[in-house]
Order: sequence, then structure tokens, then C-alpha cells
Amino acid sequence: MPHQLTFYEVLKINELLAFQTTSLVKSKLFFETVKGKTNTRLLERDIDLSTQEIKNLRSLLCPVY
Repeated sequence: MPHQLTFYEVLKINELLAFQTTSLVKSKLFFETVKGKTNTRLLERDIDLSTQEIKNLRSLLCPVY
């Protein structure tokens, strides 16, 4: 039986999701700005990591993905 999240846990996960989503948008915007001008491998890894963290957090809230 899956663990039921408390109201506090849901709030905290939503807070983390908001932060991660904002961070991801900023990283993607910066990536588009510097693409072709510099080595963007670190930015790409950051974007991939943030995307995965967002998916993981969303799956905690709605495990039926």
C-alpha cells in the first residue's frame, strides 16, 4: 500500500517543484543565450538533472504517471 502524504509533505513538495521549475526555466534561457558561444555541457547536465528531479517530485504527488 502506497504511503499517504501529509498536507505538510504535499506543501513542501509543491514548494520544491516551484523552485526547481523556476531554476530549470532560467537554465534553459541562459543555455539558449550562450549556445554556440561556449561549452554548454555543464548547462545541459544541469537542465537534465533539474528535469529529472521535477519528474521525481511530481511522481510523489501523483504516482500514476
